[in-house]
Parts: sequence; C-alpha cells; structure tokens
Amino acid sequence: MFRHILLLILAGLVLFACDNTSESQQQVPTPTFNPQPGTYFTPQNVQINVSYAQISIRYTLDGTDPTENSTVYTAPIPVTAQATIKARGYRSKMKPSNVATGNYTFRVGTMYLNPTGGTFTTPQTVTIIPATAGTVIHYTTDGAEPTDASPTYTAPLLIDRNTVLKAKGFIAGWTPGETVSGNFSFNTAAPTMNYPAGTYYNPLNLTMNSATEGASVFYTTDGSEPTEASSIYSEAVSINSSATFKIKAFKAGWNPSATVTADYTLKAVAPTYNPGPGTFYESQYVSISTTTADAEIRYTTNGSEPTTSSALYSEPVQISGTQTLKARAFKDGWSGSNVSTGTYTIKVNAPAFNPPQGSYGTPQLITLSCVTPGAEIRYTLNAGTPGPTSLLYSAPFMISSNTTIQAIAYKEGLTPSAISTGYYTIINTVSPPEFNPDPSVVYTEPLEVTLSCDTPGASIYYTLDHTPPSIISTMYTIYPIQITQTTEIRAIAYKDNMNPSPIVIAFYTVERTVATPTFSPDPSVLYYSPQSVTLECTTPGATIRYTTDGSEPTESSNEYSDPIYITSSALIKAKGFRDSWTPSPTASAQYQIESNNQIFAWGLNDEGQCNVPIGMGFLQIDAGAAHTVALRSNGSLAAWGNNSNQQCNFPLGNNYVAVSAGGNHSLALKADGTVVAWGNNEDGQCTVPPPTGYTYQAISAGGNFSLALTSLNTIVAWGNNDDGQCTVPTDSDFIKVSAGNAHALALRSNNTLVAWGNNDNGQLNAPADNGYSDIAAGYQHCLAKRTNGSLVAWGDNSSGQATSPGGSNYSIFSAGKRHNVALRTDGSIFTWGYDGQGLATVPSGTGYIDISAGEDFSVALISAARLKKNVRPSHIKPKGK
Repeated sequence: MFRHILLLILAGLVLFACDNTSESQQQVPTPTFNPQPGTYFTPQNVQINVSYAQISIRYTLDGTDPTENSTVYTAPIPVTAQATIKARGYRSKMKPSNVATGNYTFRVGTMYLNPTGGTFTTPQTVTIIPATAGTVIHYTTDGAEPTDASPTYTAPLLIDRNTVLKAKGFIAGWTPGETVSGNFSFNTAAPTMNYPAGTYYNPLNLTMNSATEGASVFYTTDGSEPTEASSIYSEAVSINSSATFKIKAFKAGWNPSATVTADYTLKAVAPTYNPGPGTFYESQYVSISTTTADAEIRYTTNGSEPTTSSALYSEPVQISGTQTLKARAFKDGWSGSNVSTGTYTIKVNAPAFNPPQGSYGTPQLITLSCVTPGAEIRYTLNAGTPGPTSLLYSAPFMISSNTTIQAIAYKEGLTPSAISTGYYTIINTVSPPEFNPDPSVVYTEPLEVTLSCDTPGASIYYTLDHTPPSIISTMYTIYPIQITQTTEIRAIAYKDNMNPSPIVIAFYTVERTVATPTFSPDPSVLYYSPQSVTLECTTPGATIRYTTDGSEPTESSNEYSDPIYITSSALIKAKGFRDSWTPSPTASAQYQIESNNQIFAWGLNDEGQCNVPIGMGFLQIDAGAAHTVALRSNGSLAAWGNNSNQQCNFPLGNNYVAVSAGGNHSLALKADGTVVAWGNNEDGQCTVPPPTGYTYQAISAGGNFSLALTSLNTIVAWGNNDDGQCTVPTDSDFIKVSAGNAHALALRSNNTLVAWGNNDNGQLNAPADNGYSDIAAGYQHCLAKRTNGSLVAWGDNSSGQATSPGGSNYSIFSAGKRHNVALRTDGSIFTWGYDGQGLATVPSGTGYIDISAGEDFSVALISAARLKKNVRPSHIKPKGK
C-alpha cells in the first residue's frame, strides 16, 4: 500500500515538473526609468518602460513594493520633489518582474552675485540672481552660513561697508543650493592738501579733504602714523614753522586710506641790500632787510658764511673800502635763508683833463684833477700805461705837439681809478664837427641834435638832403637841429687861415612804436563778480582803441577813456595809436567771470525777505531792513521782501553794475556812472544829485539817506540829515563808503577811517590808527577789516554785535541791525551777535562768494559749481509768510 502511494506521488511530481517548463515559467522583464534615477536641478516627467508587449506596469511612490493592486502606469509621472518610484511588470501566465526602484532627488541651482565682490571706493548695489525658478534666497552679511531662517532676499542690496555677503537658495523638498559668497571691501580715498610739500617763504593755512563722502581726516605733525586717536581735521591748520604732516582718512566700516606725507619747510627770504653791490666812489652805508616778519639778520664783512653767532644787524653797515658783505636771515622754527652776497668796491674817481682832449691850433696848458679827496695822480705822455711809479702830477704842464696823455689816481685803502686817456692834436686843420646825442642809438622820440667843434672860432655848415656840405650850406648856430624822423646829417667846419675839417656824416634813426597796452585786474584770475577793467599805455599822448567781440582793434574801434565794466566772460583786445608812430602790438585779455551763482537766505521771514528768487546767475546781493536787492550776471536787477514803499519795484534794463538796499529804499549804479533810486523818498533819499564833472563809482543806502563815492574820490550824500549824516567830509582821498541807519563810515586811501552822523552808541568812535582795508556800517555799530585779515568792531553792543571776533581769515563781511555775517577765506560763513529769529541756523559748507546782513535775516551767494559740495540745510529753503 505504501509503495502504491509513493508511486502516485512520484507521478504527480513528474506532471508538475512538466507543467513548470511551459510558458508559466517565464518572468516579465524588469521595468526601466527614463530619465534615469538621480539628482536633478529641474522637475522631471518620468517614463516607465518594459521591453515586452502586453505588460501591465504597476508602481508606487511611497516606498512600498508594487502589487497587482498598485497604481497602473499609463503616462509619464511628474516628479517635482524628492521621490522613490518602485515599478513591477505583470502579465498573465508569466512571473511578475523584479521590482525596479528609482530614487529621484532635486537640488537648487547655484546662484551668482553681481558684482561678485572685490575692492571698491563707492557703495555697491548687489543683485543676487538664482539659477532655478522658484528659488527662495536667504542671505547673511556677517559671514555666517545662510539658513532658511536668514533674511530673505527680495530686492538688490546696498553694500556700503566692508561686508562678507553669503547667499543660499531654498525650495521646499529640494536640497538647498551651494552657498555663494562675495567679499566686499571699501577703501577710503587718500586725502589731499591744498599745498604740495615743499619750501615756502610765508606761513600757510593748510586745508585737507577726502573724496570719500563721510570720511574724516586725521593728521599728525610729529612724524607718527595717524590713527583715529590723532588730531581730526575740522578747519584750516596754520603752519608757522617747518613741519612734517601725515594725514589719513577714516570711515566707519571702510578700510583706512593710504597715509599721505608732506614735508613743509618754512624758509626765511634772503636779505636784500640798499644800495645794491657794485662799484662806488665814496663810502656807503648799506641797509639790509628781509620780507620775512620777525626774522633776524646776521652778517659778515670778511667773506665768511654768516651763522647765528655772526654779527646781528641793527643799523646800516658802513663800507669804506672794497669788502664782501654776506647776510642771512634766521627765524625760530624756520630754515635759514639763502646767503646774500654783495661785493662792494670803493674806487678812486678817474682823473679829468682840462681842456678836454681834441684838436687844437695852439699849444695847450693841461690840468689834471680828481674829485676823490686825498688822491694822487700818476700820468704818462706817449709812454704807455701809467702805474704807481709813473710821473706824479703836481702842477699844470704845457703840450705843443700831438700828445697822448694817460692818467690814473690812487688812494690808500681804495681801488685805483680807471685810466683816463686824452688824445690831443695840435694842427692847423679844423677839427671835424661832433654830434650830440649819439647817432648810433635808435630813438623812439623826437630829438634835438647839437653840433660842436674842438677848434675855437670855427664855423659849422650842414645839409639834411644827402648833399656834401660847403661854405654855402646852412650854417649851424646856437639852436639845435630838430629831428622828428629818420635823418642823415652831413657837416663840415671852417676857420680862416686853417684847412677845412673833413666832412662827417651822422645817421639818426627815429623808430617810434607805441607801447603795448596793459590790463588791470589780472585776466588770468577766475572772478565771481563784475570787473572794471582799466587799460594803460606808457607812451605819452597815445590813444587806446579796444574791442570786446574778438576782432582786431583799429583806429575806428572804441576809444578807451573810462574803465570797461564787464559782467560776464569777455575777450578784450587793445591797441595803442599815436600820429606818425607805429601802432603798438595788440594786447589780449580773456576775462572769465563765473555767474552760475545761487542765493540762500535765513532768519526772519515775516515780510518774505527769505523768499529768494529761484535760479542762478546772480553776481551781487545787498540786504536792507526787510528786503533785498540783487544784481544778475546780465546786468539786470531782482528784489524781494517788504514792498510797502515800492522798494522792491526795481527798474528794468541790463546796464547795472552794483546795488545797495537801505531801510525802505534801494539804489543801483549804472555802467555809465549814474545812480537810480526807488522806494521811500520822504526825506529825499531817492532824489539823486546829478553828477557834475564826475561819475559815481560806488553806492551805499542807509536808513533814510544815501551815499555815493565819485570818480574824483569825493563823497556825495542826500536824504535825511537830522544827525549830520549827509554832512560829508570834503576831502578827495576816499576809496570806500558805507551807510548805517543814521551814521556813515568811510575808508581813506592811506588806510585810515572816518565816521560822521549819529553817535548815540559810540558808532563814530572809529580806531585812529591806519592799516584798514574794508568797512561796513550797521544799524548803530561799525565793522572794519585790517590789512592782516582780522576784524574790529565798535558801537552798540547790546547783542554782542560789536564784540570783535577772533581770527584773521575773513574776506567779506556785512553789518546788520544787531548781528553780523562774514565770509572766511575758505568760503564758509561765520555770524555773531543776535541769534534769534533763526539767525543761528547758518548754511554749512564752503564756496560762498558774497553775503549781506539785513535787520533780522541774512542772505548769501554761492556758486552752483560748488553747491554740490555743501549740505543744504532745510532751514534755508525759501519759506512763505
């Protein structure tokens, strides 16, 4: 039985094995993916393929193995994030395929920076550009690695200091991109100084500047390297002794600039001598001087080099013999000057002969003389050069034949004289005529020619027409021959019982060319205001003709008589003319006047006095009580502010050259030297006296009166005279005038001051010394500038307006009612006195070229070319009432 069962089992196994060798034993090929699994930078559409027909592909996306119940693949699978695709092929009567696994990952593309980094001198705007669409960019600026919690990039970044910028891209479900990094470094521009290193002969005001906005300049003078703990530059540094400056610019977050070094050597000016070195015939007292203030002079007379221990100069040095004078100037902290050397020769005067050398018809008694007291004379007669052992002259001697006399003078301690030579001819032929002046010189003026003959009693005859002269020609008398042009003179001399002289010829050349005209002021300077150009010609009687359109001047061009007033850039050409003279060479002067100037105002604005006109092109401004008048570069006027008395109703035209604003009236000076006035005239302050025999050259409007300076340098006044403000001094040496409320101030040509009118607050108590160069009269106080640039003040000091400010760097200044305003030499504004009503909020920066103080407001004029270098405060913007 058991055996039977075993056989049955074996038979079944054989049948089963035979069934497994049929189609049901084949397996479906493993599916493949396209694209291949891997890491990508963009979403993918994945195809699943199998190389067999009638295959059903099942797949999963959750990491599980596919079954016959899984999703059937029918179309490419979009994959936009990390994914694992598993796929399996099925077909009836076949074994399912092996499971195909595809791992798909995504990485954000690497972005880039623009610019990528580097070293810069200006702030940079950085753009971060992604490589993959949809990227969210996170960044850091402190060098840290960006994460998805870092700031999100949304717009270009402004990098304005040393920065390490790092950025990274993120997309949900993607691997973040690589970190991109940019190192941004900023170098501060090296500062500059207004004076190059070198040797100077005067103290310097040194200014420093860096082109990097916001940078500060630090400096040292002891040779050490500047740091931010060194001295910071804020205003011009005075250099009064030799120094080494090192300067460096710093800015927060920026690399410091390179160090700039400049060695400044202040050197004394070499002394000069008066009289200068040379040959003299008597003792000399030599004055020694130097233009270096406070320097001492040391000198020697033995040829050695002067040192600080040499003789100190205090009074003129006596030179009584041949000596070499050497002098040098010394000043503490300065280098000693170059050595000035002067050789002084005290020489004996040359002997003189009487009678003078010449031809004579009779023997002559010769006298020798020397004007040097105590000198002895040695001489020779036809025997050559005289010396110390030659004949000693003691008394006159007679010569009766042709003789050559040579003589020299000696005196102990002095250089021997030059040798005097006298040629004497004793003959019976009349001596030839002689001409005076020298005919070999080319003359530029008419001249008078005299003729003479050494033969006593001889008569001279001459011709001017190139013919030989004879006894029938014109006889020369005591009257000189007048020569006005190039002329040939021929002359002969006659005397009874003697042979006539030979004919002598003199050719006089007269070439008269008019001197080239000169210009003043200097045309090489850039001006910011109108200029009065004067022309001069040194040829007496010459007429100057000029043009301003670039054409060549001719005798029909404009004739120069008064200064040429120019308000804008102009080319002036000038030429000198005189009858019968050659015209001068043409002189040219190109004057440059910058007129793109703009007006600022600050302070009280209750009458619109700070509502300045918009635009540029102004040349001069002047503030009154509550209004301002301005001159434009085209010669026209502008005015604004209080107009209750029509003081702002300025006249039209473009021939004005200066303006002045008073209490409630205004003045303007025309190019022809006349004055116009408008506004309040209740005291006649607008009734201008007609000029008689003069023109006006300067104007100043006061409270209720007006002043003008004439071309004769006299003063004219009109208007209210209750306090004697119109009772002007009668002198004619004034060069500047200024009108206050009821007083006036003037500057004389000798640099002294004079004041008149109301003196309630001591405003007439002007300093009595000289040395002043400019003036300004306020309401009841006065200002004046000394020639060294410092200011003095006096009068009403109720608000500190008469307290003199320190310093000596002022150029222009103006006195108001109770405050003053001034320009420093660097173009910055300084104000003192009453500081209410917004007067304390002064415009910052430099480059201002004109200022004026009103009652409680101020105005300033600045070149637009310099405006961009200044910070324009909001408080000086024009405001309405």
